[in-house]
Amino acid sequence: MAEDMAKNDIFADDKIGREPIVKFICTLVDEMPQGGKFCMSLDGPWGSGKSFVLDHVQSVLKQNANNIVVKYDAWENSYYSDPLIAILSCLLDDVKEYLSKWERIKDVLKECGKKTINALFDMEVPAGFPAEVKTAIGAIKALFNLVRNFAKPVVSSKINDFKSYQTLLSDVKKQLKKIMTATKDRSGCKLVILVDEIDRCLPADQLTILERLHHLFDIEDCAVIIAINKQQIEKSFNALYGGGSSEYLRKFFDYNYIIEPKSDTFFVNKLSDIVNTGKEGDQRQPVEVGIIEVVKEMFFAKAKKTDNREIERWLDKLRKVYDKFPDELRNGGNLLVISCLLVLRCYDNDQYKYLRDEKGKNNDGYIDIVNLLNLNASSSLYVARSAVDALNGRVTNYYLTALNYANEQLNLWSPHGKSEYERFIDRSWLSRSLMSSQRLEMKWCFDTINSASNGD
Repeated sequence: MAEDMAKNDIFADDKIGREPIVKFICTLVDEMPQGGKFCMSLDGPWGSGKSFVLDHVQSVLKQNANNIVVKYDAWENSYYSDPLIAILSCLLDDVKEYLSKWERIKDVLKECGKKTINALFDMEVPAGFPAEVKTAIGAIKALFNLVRNFAKPVVSSKINDFKSYQTLLSDVKKQLKKIMTATKDRSGCKLVILVDEIDRCLPADQLTILERLHHLFDIEDCAVIIAINKQQIEKSFNALYGGGSSEYLRKFFDYNYIIEPKSDTFFVNKLSDIVNTGKEGDQRQPVEVGIIEVVKEMFFAKAKKTDNREIERWLDKLRKVYDKFPDELRNGGNLLVISCLLVLRCYDNDQYKYLRDEKGKNNDGYIDIVNLLNLNASSSLYVARSAVDALNGRVTNYYLTALNYANEQLNLWSPHGKSEYERFIDRSWLSRSLMSSQRLEMKWCFDTINSASNGD
């Protein structure tokens, strides 16, 4: 499996080094002995990249024709009366896809002049085909009828009845075993269940989903990987039942893999892609690493949330603004200016409006980005300042020069008696690469930022 991953480029979008986690999970599945089973939690806070890992695990495992890979999005399927029906529906779809790729099923479809496996449900398999083919088709048909019948409102209410629930679980497991046994010529069929977005469901629903998964997939040759925020689920359980969450969750999971957000790394790598690469993959003039670090400091100092999803949301807005710049204006200095304004637009709109609407009219003093963005004493900007002697001033001077540059530009556009909408930012020095005769028109800059931030 590791070799298969090396042959493709599915990790080109991996900005925080998740490939080793994907490789670990896939190896665990590959090396699961015949008749084995396990359930793993992929534990991390919301926005830590759990969905990214599951998506790539799915892509890698599907490269092996022996794997039945089922992806269940709990939030996307939350409209069902009971999560068991949603789980079974996803299971049915992916099992049908698995069987449709089996050469023997392809032969049956060709012989019968049919295109999909559903078309075989209402007919007999022609004579001459092996018994295991008939067994597999009969089992998928039975599974289809089980899901269809229990999806009906009157019948689905029976799930709460213990006997009906047990019967349904038993019937589903029986048909799954038939399918996996019938296709054993594939050198070891394995069922892999990937569960995502439980975090977004209601607290009581989260617990119900875990119970359904535990009861349904406690079968041989099955691996279940569930993305969760264990801390959140424990909190939900304790609120509902008064404690005991750790013991409750321990019965579900054989392995627990903690996934760290790595938000700093994610921000820097994503921003570097945005400013250095165009929409079509064309390379732009690189922006200095120091500028990217200053933008990161701005965001983390002011943003209300700093998980990877919020980072991606904010950077998407920044890309919309930066991509509209003409090539000659795409540089570190202008990136710093628009980043400052966009941080305020998203996380301190009152300050943003003050700068946009009042600063030019009143001309009431110099803008200080450090104070404006509430950068605190723990910020690396201040750490750098305190390390002047040790670093011979190099890091400190770069940060301060970058901030002073942005301060200059934010103050230049609105001198006394002139509206900021009538002014241009003059080109100034930050490094030789920034020297240009081009000027940034501030009304256009504000309008572009507002357009990118609509809905906030």
